[in-house]
Amino acid sequence: MAFQAGAIEVIKRGGDRFIVAGNQSGQSDGGAIYNPYVGGGIVTPMSRTNEDVIIQMLSPGDPGYDNGLSARQVLGADWEAIVAEGTPNTC
Repeated sequence: MAFQAGAIEVIKRGGDRFIVAGNQSGQSDGGAIYNPYVGGGIVTPMSRTNEDVIIQMLSPGDPGYDNGLSARQVLGADWEAIVAEGTPNTC
């Protein structure tokens, strides 16, 4: 679910490629956090679990761009409809 939420948020911000930059402990109410001031952009799909995945959006020219995951491929052939629905509510 975190990969899907991350992929949706990356596409909504005009990107396609991303990597999993890590995780952090803590509890949240769902949704996603985006920090535009961090190089490359960090999208954090939040869940109600204690492990939140940190997704780093990659732009062409960023180190690792060619090896990054394609958000569109993660979401599959219906990626446009999935993005239009928005980040799933996991609550």
